Amino acid sequence: MYRRNFRFERHSIFGNYQFFKRKVEDNFQSQRKKHRETSGLFLIEGYREILRAQKSGKIKFQNILFSPECFLGENEFSLIRSIGTKNIKVPKKIFEKVSYRDRPDGLIATAFFLKQD
Repeated sequence: MYRRNFRFERHSIFGNYQFFKRKVEDNFQSQRKKHRETSGLFLIEGYREILRAQKSGKIKFQNILFSPECFLGENEFSLIRSIGTKNIKVPKKIFEKVSYRDRPDGLIATAFFLKQD
């Protein structure tokens, strides 16, 4: 299910290669159970899932990785703006390496649960 062995090609379309590599590796770490338990961070992938998490009010978003080339609809930018967190735009090729879906829709959020009293 998870792609553990991934390689980046150095190509001019990636711009700052090291920056993207670091962000993608951070997101891969969030997929691992040990890292999720120690940091409290987890991934939410997809427009509908991120929207539901936002409406619940129990989630605090850390950042959003997005690729406009993968967007399926027209509401993705309004969702990104409404969350108001750090946004990281990545090329489609890199986004597909991070995504664990067969057909990614261009949005992955890193988030953690708010503490319940």
